[in-house]
Amino acid sequence: MAQGQADEILSDDGLIEKASLVKPQMAKLFSQLDGFGFPRDVVDVHRAKMLLEEKLLEVKVRVAQSS
Repeated sequence: MAQGQADEILSDDGLIEKASLVKPQMAKLFSQLDGFGFPRDVVDVHRAKMLLEEKLLEVKVRVAQSS
């Protein structure tokens, strides 16, 4: 049905629906975080953790600089 990287396939809403699958929770979360500059194709917990930590550090630095 599809070939490619798991994160690309499992974050493709149309393909997930066509295959009668349930979108992974991590992919659901990151599709909602898309407006905050996060990539939509995240399904791996370790990658999600890394991306969230990076964003939190970025925000923390901005807050510290504005104080």
